[in-house]
Amino acid sequence: MDAQDGAPKTANPSPDPTDAATSYAGQARGGTEAYAAYYAGMDKSMQQKVALTTAYFPVRGTLADMGCGSGAGSYDLACLHEGLHVVGVDVAPESVAYAKAHYRRPNLEYRLGDIAEPIFDRESLDGVLNSSVFHHLTSFNDFSLQPVRRALDEQTRALRPGGVLIIRDFVVPRGPAEVLIDLPMRDGAPAEPSGASDVAGLSSAALFERFAAEWRSSQNPTGPVPYRRLGSVRPGWQRYRTSLRAASEFVLRKDYRSDWAAECKEEYTYFSQAEFERELAQRDLRIAVSIELRNPWIVENRFRGRFFLYDLDEKPLPYPPTNYLVVGEKVRRGQGVGFSLQVEAPERSAPAPDGVLVPSSRPRFLRLSRSQHRETGRCMELIERPHPVVDLLPFFHQHGRLFVLGRQGYPRPLVHAAQRSGLGAEPQGTADWPWASPSLDGASVAGYLTEPLTAMVRNDEGLGGEGVGDDGEASPALRQHLHALWHERVGLPERWIAKVRPGLRYFTSPGGLNERVSSLFIELHFSHSDLGPDGLPLLPEHAPNPTKFARAGCVRPLLATQLLRAAQVGGLLDARLELNVYELFSCLIQSDVPTENALTLGTAEPDLARTLGPWIGAEISLRIQAASPALQRTLLGPAAPRPDDIDAVLQPAPRAVFVPFAVQTDVGTEPPAPFLRIERLRIAEHAADGQIVASEILECALPSPTSSNTVSVFPVLRVGDAAGEVFVGIELRDLPAVQAFTGQSRFATNPAWRLPRSIVDLTQAEAWLGLQLRQQFGLRTLRSWPLGGKYYPAVGATPEQVYPLVAEVDAESVATSSLSFVPLTELWRRRQSIEDGHLRIGLWRLCHALGVL
Repeated sequence: MDAQDGAPKTANPSPDPTDAATSYAGQARGGTEAYAAYYAGMDKSMQQKVALTTAYFPVRGTLADMGCGSGAGSYDLACLHEGLHVVGVDVAPESVAYAKAHYRRPNLEYRLGDIAEPIFDRESLDGVLNSSVFHHLTSFNDFSLQPVRRALDEQTRALRPGGVLIIRDFVVPRGPAEVLIDLPMRDGAPAEPSGASDVAGLSSAALFERFAAEWRSSQNPTGPVPYRRLGSVRPGWQRYRTSLRAASEFVLRKDYRSDWAAECKEEYTYFSQAEFERELAQRDLRIAVSIELRNPWIVENRFRGRFFLYDLDEKPLPYPPTNYLVVGEKVRRGQGVGFSLQVEAPERSAPAPDGVLVPSSRPRFLRLSRSQHRETGRCMELIERPHPVVDLLPFFHQHGRLFVLGRQGYPRPLVHAAQRSGLGAEPQGTADWPWASPSLDGASVAGYLTEPLTAMVRNDEGLGGEGVGDDGEASPALRQHLHALWHERVGLPERWIAKVRPGLRYFTSPGGLNERVSSLFIELHFSHSDLGPDGLPLLPEHAPNPTKFARAGCVRPLLATQLLRAAQVGGLLDARLELNVYELFSCLIQSDVPTENALTLGTAEPDLARTLGPWIGAEISLRIQAASPALQRTLLGPAAPRPDDIDAVLQPAPRAVFVPFAVQTDVGTEPPAPFLRIERLRIAEHAADGQIVASEILECALPSPTSSNTVSVFPVLRVGDAAGEVFVGIELRDLPAVQAFTGQSRFATNPAWRLPRSIVDLTQAEAWLGLQLRQQFGLRTLRSWPLGGKYYPAVGATPEQVYPLVAEVDAESVATSSLSFVPLTELWRRRQSIEDGHLRIGLWRLCHALGVL
């Protein structure tokens, strides 16, 4: 069984599905009534499983759901996209019969079949989902990996170019080979000497010893799990030394005792993350995302406080992933599947016509500037692109569902610029990659992202609100811009553009980038001839390619709600697409916009919360804290923030404290500035066989003293009556990027820091964050949660990746903190005043997570 969330998903290399099902009899839970009860208990989590993966599905064509079990997940997929034909496949006759009887739709069918054998014709599928199924292939075939490889071969053969293969299963955890694990001895009964104890009543420590004796895997196929009992380090707890894989296998199944005998026949972990990525790349599949998943409910209710994991030096280790997600996009043979990076050596200076030596290796794209604070003398560096950046977000609706057009598979190799290695190749050119930054969540990508239609323009005149009339008609200047951008970046008919509305204007990362991005929301209307049988627009296979790489991806219709869900679990890495989708939803349902002039959602449903759907990231459970007299005066009493006080926080009094400071920007020389530098990197795009298919030199901004990882934190607390009111800590900072665009340096944001390179995982980041909040703002942290997945704020210029977190802080420390704590509801109402990208994206996520919409 899938101990996390699924019905039995079985497969076998036998070509006869009936024989294959017989060989998996050890998993059977009984007859039809037993299967119905089993599925009824699991369908809710299957809903979450669908939400975690569907952002990568095609919205049209044919998708195979391998190991479909009850059929509930297949049914959800078929309901989600009416133009998508879903085929559920399972080797168990009981599962197929149950699915056919209980989950029916015109675009849904089921097949009895073994996923390691041919089921579909060559290039007949647009998507394949393998959810919690591959570990059955290994477990019930003597732990052989060959059935998994055969299944991958068959599924790749059945995929069309551009189709996606999705694997959601378990993964060999990252970390040391051996670990220490502490388990409680008093949460159940000790084991009987005879070994006949009822599994359901055993303590965790006794159950581990039972597990070690009975469980078999590729690591211990014929004997017990090796371990050493080391004694007790705290009253009522037992410490063991064992392998990390064995410890992970145990904690992933320790709470599933009703089918313990079947559990002990399965090995969850079979490939490491690198092995998964390699297997896909060898089959002409480019990695769209490869990420460890930690089910928030399992972490909170089955991991936290129920065991402790350490390395052999007794340093705490993060919880093992509860699942793993890897998505591969099939490309045609010879097309790029990944990138390698090499530092471009400085060029020799060349004499100018007047004989003066002129450095010929200056950055040719990015510009580095330096500003000095007049009062403190502190200097800050900024990286600037040559022209303003504009995002276009075309959208349309079908049957009440909002779709946006975005770019999928756009080459963004700079995601690897701060990593010691990218997917497939080690950066070369230095003995020690000086900007190495660990991936705190273990995620990796091939460097082809999903993002909005974006471009640089000579200037952004007419791209703001002044470029659109009250009737939604674009001004001549804006039309001129749109014509050029639509032709260059989109390559679609101009007649599709019906209305235009200004979107966002915000700073992507004002601590290091001198950049304020604008966006435009473009409502599309189609004629009947523009649409396919599924009601979605017909789009070309490839998008216009302004790069020197082999392809620039394609323009695809993307379901807006699924994009947001992907962002909540780390599957959507481009921050601008998420921000624009959130804002678009808000614009489409505003009641104060005249109906005849407003962009429309195409549905009578006006409620933003129900339209966006549930939050599927970590559940944020804030306690209600008692308010001391000091806190009462600060937050709830007569001196509490009034509306004009909150406005003063978000729009502080004018001041401009920065003056220019000259800086030398020669490539390859030690920069006088202490923080940022520009590097030129030679990028090679590789096919699956390693052949270089394209190359380009790109420039990127890299920090010198820190990693490229940023932690963006939202200090929060809930105080007041039984319901409680949530308050958020806001910081006022002076930033030169803000002054460059607005003339004023004071800026409302949330606390954020670049992390040291010594921080290698999110557990360490959270501990480091608590220390910074205490030292810099006087706040004591009680709990912290990830606020959705990480994101890249501007991957065209920097590999900076941002990890947003929520930190619940102690009420007593808030009373004396230097941060301004304002009600979350008031902050939400004034969100249009917020121009900081980090604060804006965190506000949307926090309000979505807490139901404040």
